Amino acid sequence: MTFATRSIVWLSLLALAGCFEEPPYDVMTGEELGDAETEAGSGDPVPTPAIPHEPEPEPEPEPDPEPDPEPLCGDGTPDPSEECDDGNALSGDGCSETCRLETTGCAPGTVAIADDVARGIAICEDPDHATCEESFASLCAPGWHLCSAREHMARNDDWIVTLTEQRALGVVRCRNAGGAGHYTVHNPGADGTDNCQVGSSRAECPSALGCDEAHELALCCARVPTCGNGIVDDPYEECDDGNDSDADSCSRHCASTFATGPSC
Repeated sequence: MTFATRSIVWLSLLALAGCFEEPPYDVMTGEELGDAETEAGSGDPVPTPAIPHEPEPEPEPEPDPEPDPEPLCGDGTPDPSEECDDGNALSGDGCSETCRLETTGCAPGTVAIADDVARGIAICEDPDHATCEESFASLCAPGWHLCSAREHMARNDDWIVTLTEQRALGVVRCRNAGGAGHYTVHNPGADGTDNCQVGSSRAECPSALGCDEAHELALCCARVPTCGNGIVDDPYEECDDGNDSDADSCSRHCASTFATGPSC
């Protein structure tokens, strides 16, 4: 056996004894295998690395429900705390500025001789007769006023009211000759003519006759919703100058300052 042959045999024995380590390789491709691919041993499946589990995101909290809006008197929608809501914040039209039903056309402390809120007309008396006739508007409920002839005749259809000695006094007008007088009604259920019969006084036409008929009655009418819009609306308005002044030819209740009837 030659030296070369002995060397090959010797090296083969060493390899069989595990003295030399050759890098593992894929027998099909000849490519070297990494340590991870051979850890499990020949023929064993290579485990897949575990993927860390991401926690599920916390759900977003539901937003708090919007609170119910506070009741607003005058928005046109009756709320549980309101008796009525006619879309304005004014008294004298059947629904007060605090959204309470108006049950009378007469002021507190007065006597209602005749009272018809549905019609918008009332006759009111100061039981002590201590209110001067020039201030009879104060006997009317808040928002109400002394009737003009036009208002009275538009609201009194089939209104049965009997007065004996007293008269019902409406709006105060300036007399053409000076001083002032009330629109005066003897039979409230009947139509009459505009007049300035019972003497009185107002700032634009003062007189000394404003406090000698305190025993009479006040003829009160409800507010006209359209008064002040600059348009004369039948059947209640005599005029409408678009303001709330009494110091011009048309009052804030849309009645003319001057009249053309008897005693005017």
